[in-house]
Amino acid sequence: MKILVFGASQGIGFQVVKKALEEGHGVTGITRNPDQFTLKHEHLRIIKGDVLNLSTIKAGFEGHDAVVSVLGPKGSGNFKPTVLFSKGVENIIRAMQDSDVDRLICISALGLEVTPGMSLPLKIITKRVLQPLLKYSFSDLRKMESIVTGSNLQWTIVRPPSLNNGRRTGKYRMAIGEYIDNPGKISRADVADFIVHHLSDQETYRERVEISY
Repeated sequence: MKILVFGASQGIGFQVVKKALEEGHGVTGITRNPDQFTLKHEHLRIIKGDVLNLSTIKAGFEGHDAVVSVLGPKGSGNFKPTVLFSKGVENIIRAMQDSDVDRLICISALGLEVTPGMSLPLKIITKRVLQPLLKYSFSDLRKMESIVTGSNLQWTIVRPPSLNNGRRTGKYRMAIGEYIDNPGKISRADVADFIVHHLSDQETYRERVEISY
């Protein structure tokens, strides 16, 4: 497959690029600072673009089979008002529709809801600590999810719990269209592993998927 990745320069996005290349896919990453992207590969193309500026990204979609959105503010941006997720995905969807690309996987967050699968301590931490702390990012993520689910695309929204930089294990649980029991943590590399291995999994089309160890 040919995959277009937003958020390719860091975190889960960078891990998606690496894993996809390992699996033999062609990858295009769109980033505002392509000169800072150090990974080189014969099947990797990095182009300059800003997801908040539709005109700078439209040309990158042609010829791709799937789009992966792993957008996220850097540093203190998580604690400030943002439209990165909602406006970014709006522009991505417009460009996908114009280019006849209909497969979208995007990252959200399990903490958007206090879910039935959470333990009581985690429910309290999520409601009283995590949601107030990340209220701006979570508010925009909810808008993003609403935009995605209202589209005509073959979308998958992935909701991971607490993330870390651990190694890829390839072993994790997932709940498709349901709440996962006892969510805890997962590595960015394993979130990327899930994304790459479910690019064409029709069972995950138009579903929210929770994943965790």
